Amino acid sequence: MDLPSISGFIGSLLAISTPILLIASLELLVQRSGVINLGVEGAMLVGAFTAYVVTLYTSSPLLGLLSAIALGSLVSILFAIMAVYMRLDQIVVGVSISMVSIGLTSYLYRLIVGYGSPPKIQSTLIDALAPFLRSIPIAGDTLFQTPLTPISLALPIAFWLLLGRSLVGAIIKASGEDPSRACRLGVNVAMVRTILLALEGIASGAAGALLSIGYYGSFLENMTAGRGYLAVALVILSSWSPARLLPTVLIFSLIEVAQLRLQASGIIEIPYQLALSMPYIFTLAILAISSGGKKAPRSLGSSEYEC
Repeated sequence: MDLPSISGFIGSLLAISTPILLIASLELLVQRSGVINLGVEGAMLVGAFTAYVVTLYTSSPLLGLLSAIALGSLVSILFAIMAVYMRLDQIVVGVSISMVSIGLTSYLYRLIVGYGSPPKIQSTLIDALAPFLRSIPIAGDTLFQTPLTPISLALPIAFWLLLGRSLVGAIIKASGEDPSRACRLGVNVAMVRTILLALEGIASGAAGALLSIGYYGSFLENMTAGRGYLAVALVILSSWSPARLLPTVLIFSLIEVAQLRLQASGIIEIPYQLALSMPYIFTLAILAISSGGKKAPRSLGSSEYEC
């Protein structure tokens, strides 16, 4: 392979991994605090829809991104109210929010845009935020595939340092391991979990915006296609370790890029539905045989604790 081909392959790898890595990095912190949030799928979809509609009517991708961040955070705060403060079942609340988001965004899309082919936006997020960065030789076509790619790559490293070498990291881990004791020592466990969920909502909204106004330039019903759920699974697969999360997401993205290129080249002729499912089948298979669950935070998924 020549240099442009290698650069294009790496660029595709990073482009696919960026939205998943954004969500998975924050989901890792959320799970380390004792909460498993399946509502990230809904927050991501709401972010994608909001970014598209706002950009369509304002012609401002930056305003679309900010709107997606705000709505994504709002969805996660709604999850926090029900799962953290009302102490409802986290799995049920998360799945319910995601299901409602699918129906709501589909309804609003038909109401606002109508039927037929979705209108394309004139200026994408990448055009607005990264034209200069994309012009950098070699690095521009790889590291700066999107304006959020460098951030997504830096998050696991930053969170590895946060969890391992800071007081804030110790508080997060204490909230997930023994929230009752942490609360008696003065930690506001509910507040810690809510702040992390709000930050995860910001990341989910940004990731959704990247799909609609970054990659596709339009909105499709249920366009997130389970990427939020996948991010949750990859966190578990990485054994809740920031150091393992980055290679885990990149390996999944590598399989995704490989199957796309195999389909395009015609080297292997298999039904495209099967090819599209290969990365997910691989993830489920590894998750089923891995022992990562033994290292889960002790209060993961439970909102019940005494103080």
